[in-house]
Amino acid sequence: MGRVKQQVIGVVSVPGAWTNIIGKQLEGRGGQILWPGQTLLPIDLEASYTHNGENPEVMRIHDLILEECNQTRYSTSLPSFFSFPFPGPEHFLAKFSSARPVVVVDPFICLVWDIWRPYVTDVVIVNAEEDVTSHFLRNYVDVNMTDEDCREIFDFYSLQLQKVEYSFIGKSNRLYSVSNAVMKDNCVDELTDSIFKAMDGTHVR
Repeated sequence: MGRVKQQVIGVVSVPGAWTNIIGKQLEGRGGQILWPGQTLLPIDLEASYTHNGENPEVMRIHDLILEECNQTRYSTSLPSFFSFPFPGPEHFLAKFSSARPVVVVDPFICLVWDIWRPYVTDVVIVNAEEDVTSHFLRNYVDVNMTDEDCREIFDFYSLQLQKVEYSFIGKSNRLYSVSNAVMKDNCVDELTDSIFKAMDGTHVR
């Protein structure tokens, strides 16, 4: 019989969605974004954790893959033929307390889903409209992006999110979906209640 698998909640979406709100809300209810005793550089504290609800080490795992594949987060192609990152998801998750859920926030997770899929027990997909991504890309990535550029990136991420959703259908994992408008209005109590009530210790490996 396998041991109880730690609850790992992946929060994913298209670029620009308010994943930070659900991440911080889950943290406020007892989830872990940072591992116990983790210290952050000032730039990581502000840009990754405080503003985006992300652990910068997750982004570094993904950046290692992108660097090896000579890609960016907006290349509209899946990274392929890369070395498994070290430290990777298993080493990252081993640093957390097993008594409380780990919350992993980064829209890019859906593009490297295969390295996280063995560990993630719950997924929250934040559904957003194309204009949310367009606004984000033009304001924070490249002001010269065209409508076509933004649409291509949005469509590419949306396709990967569908694949994440399909990978959970019919399995014991739990999938949640929420609109970006709900995130913006901070109306997520019911969702977080559902996620934490579902933590029943039945996941084994």
